[in-house]
Amino acid sequence: MLADAAAPARCSRTRMPFSFFGKKPGAPRPAPAAKRQRPAQPGPARAKTPAPRIPEPPRPKEEPLPNLDFAPAVEGEPGASAPGPAAREDPNQVHSVVEEVAILYANGEDTHAAEILEHAVQGEDAAAATEEVWFLLFDLYHVAGKREAFETRAVEYAVRFGRSPPAWSGAERSSARGTGGATPIVVLGPGFDGPGARQLDILERMASKHERVRADLGKLRSAGEPGCARLIEVLHAAKKRGCEVVLQNAANLSGILERSIEAGKRENPASWLLLLELYQRQGMQEKFEECAVNYAVTFEVSPPSWEMPRKQPPRSQPKTPPVPATPGAYVMSGEISGASPAVLRDLSVWAAAHDPVVIDCSALRRMDFVCAGTLLNTLAELKAAGRPARIRGANHLVGALLRVLGVAQFAQLDRRKS
Repeated sequence: MLADAAAPARCSRTRMPFSFFGKKPGAPRPAPAAKRQRPAQPGPARAKTPAPRIPEPPRPKEEPLPNLDFAPAVEGEPGASAPGPAAREDPNQVHSVVEEVAILYANGEDTHAAEILEHAVQGEDAAAATEEVWFLLFDLYHVAGKREAFETRAVEYAVRFGRSPPAWSGAERSSARGTGGATPIVVLGPGFDGPGARQLDILERMASKHERVRADLGKLRSAGEPGCARLIEVLHAAKKRGCEVVLQNAANLSGILERSIEAGKRENPASWLLLLELYQRQGMQEKFEECAVNYAVTFEVSPPSWEMPRKQPPRSQPKTPPVPATPGAYVMSGEISGASPAVLRDLSVWAAAHDPVVIDCSALRRMDFVCAGTLLNTLAELKAAGRPARIRGANHLVGALLRVLGVAQFAQLDRRKS
């Protein structure tokens, strides 16, 4: 009965689709009997043949990763590490006081450098003074032969840092004139306002203490009217004192001034006068005469007159310090200035025949800014050739100057511990 009851239901389902094709419903056909499938007879279990196993290639032995946490392990927990140390300062980063003092010392401004350091270790910000600031001051006392001041500061250093201060080494006192023939240099720029105004003050102070000073104008990007008037004042005052101010890269400033003036416009008179001064110092008489006429027409005043350049008497060249024959190292000693480039030329020759290149500066008291720049170029060439040099034994004053110039990018700079 169950089969008979289910048959009409199945027929009704099968008639539905045919109505879409226009066929008339007819007598229901008996549904074909469904074939019964015999249940599978359980037979004897067959043993499955295992698939052949392909041996895996041996894995490389994993090396443990290096532990980059240098903090000591926590007591009682083997292998555990304490939280990592705070980020350390870049050893080649230069403190602002250190940078200023290094440049002053290279230019022979020992007294001014000492004043800055003494203020740093005993002023309001004394607690922030690093050990290097103290070491620079100790080196300056050595250079000046101020043993009493050295001993006083040594006691203060011991109290401040809780360790023994450097010992007095009896260094020879250098000449009060500074670098023994070295010509100090002041780099002006990028303008005459802000920090540039302070550089003009430094140039004036150096011109009052030296017979010859260099001013590099290559980094100037602008020249305001007050700054032009100030530079003219400094140049004229140096001339009255008998100091020769050598202007390097004067063409850069000349171009800036030429673009800031226009004949017929009564503007920027100091720029006109400074441009005439630059033409005079560069020996450009034709441009001087043309500019002088335009200045006279524009401002209706008499222009400066052309002065024939005076022949400078030949300057005595200081003897190059002898380089001792020290096995395995090139020795620099004494005070090296722009007047003694042979020392640096000899370094290139020496480096070509020695590997590794080691430069011993233990006996070097001072190096001026120009020579330090020449040394930087030599070290850069050596590194480019795959032979980086190593500098050892430099005092804190020389070492600070080298770091200011970026020598550490091209050579290993071993710093003194005290």
